[in-house]
Amino acid sequence: MGDLEDWEAGVVRDPRTPPQALADIAERRYDLHAAIAAHPRVYPGLIQWMDSVKPPAEASALPDPSALPEPFTPTQLGLPADTAQPVSPAQPIPSAQPPASLGQSAPAPYANAAPYANAGPSSQYYPISAGRPVPPPRRRGVGCWLAGCGCLTLAGLFMVVLFVLGGLGSLTSSGSGTPAGDSGSEEIAENMAAYQADLEAIRTLSADFAGNPVAPLILDQSELDRIAAQAADPDMTVFASRSVKQSISWFRANLETVVAAAQQRRTNASGTASEALVDQAGNGYIDIAWDAAQECNDPSSEESAIGCAEGGSSPMVHIMGESDFPSALAVEHVVLHELAHVYQRADAARFDDQSGEAGRLTAQGLFNGSDESFADCYALTYQNLWSLDFGEWVYGYGYVCNDSERQAMREWAASMNVPLP
Repeated sequence: MGDLEDWEAGVVRDPRTPPQALADIAERRYDLHAAIAAHPRVYPGLIQWMDSVKPPAEASALPDPSALPEPFTPTQLGLPADTAQPVSPAQPIPSAQPPASLGQSAPAPYANAAPYANAGPSSQYYPISAGRPVPPPRRRGVGCWLAGCGCLTLAGLFMVVLFVLGGLGSLTSSGSGTPAGDSGSEEIAENMAAYQADLEAIRTLSADFAGNPVAPLILDQSELDRIAAQAADPDMTVFASRSVKQSISWFRANLETVVAAAQQRRTNASGTASEALVDQAGNGYIDIAWDAAQECNDPSSEESAIGCAEGGSSPMVHIMGESDFPSALAVEHVVLHELAHVYQRADAARFDDQSGEAGRLTAQGLFNGSDESFADCYALTYQNLWSLDFGEWVYGYGYVCNDSERQAMREWAASMNVPLP
């Protein structure tokens, strides 16, 4: 045998060799499978794997995993009598060291070890054809802390938990630098005062869009209610008060940005009829862009979109350029149609289930049961038109709402403060 093979055979002869090392050698050295099968620390899964990759004639020589042989004594293996004594858990199990180079003999204690009685007749490496050996079962219990990355991960996680719990405990203790006792109460009071100040600022900002049909989109009432409920907790902690302070601060800062942008949009910067209509509808809280070709087209469709709308705290209407429409009436119709979709989203935002009154009307079968026909009906009612034919083009979704539906539309618009002549 070569030097490397001698070294691996020596590792197999050592009764202290751990199961994973046996599996690693078994993957490379089929000629040592019989010796590995008789090792005192072999495990059934490795026996089964070796049996599956061995040629039939050799596989029959491997023992049944359910009837493993008795471990060899150190004397039988040519090792000192105390070698097989259990290693103390406090001491790491010595690992076999490979030779410094392939040209040197294997290091002690393996160099002078007696050859294994059941070793195969020749040294041979076999191609791996059945995957890697099944790894040994993971150790459990306290000993697991010292064995394997998985165990170390659990140990590390446990230490993190202890650290966090310890940190929380220290923050509620009376030691120096902690927010416990009077200092904790003072910080809670300061944070709640900051909350009240930001809440008052939000009330002032909200006056700018009071009665606006898209107000439910601008002011996230559910989030504001969540923060208010947290602030009203009678068992307020320092950490909870910090969360309240930060949450309301973010809310106020975002609302300031939205209001400032709306105030700047109240002038018809483009001088177009479409922007004037949108500004009138939302008082600056709805924006418009003439980029439908970029923002509205569906890549999977061959048809070109003429408009679309976005919701959110900064609603946006996208349409084609006004010069692409056949008439001013057609421009107005498309803008009104997209505004209706913005209003529908604002309507849904008023309810916890996000259904909205418009959704309930279509669910009852009105407007052909379609949100798109609902939007068409809003535009037709606003324009007092009874056709979707605008000369060169026919817009909309093919359904013209009747008198009763237009009355339902007017009632819905009144409940939302939606403009409708």
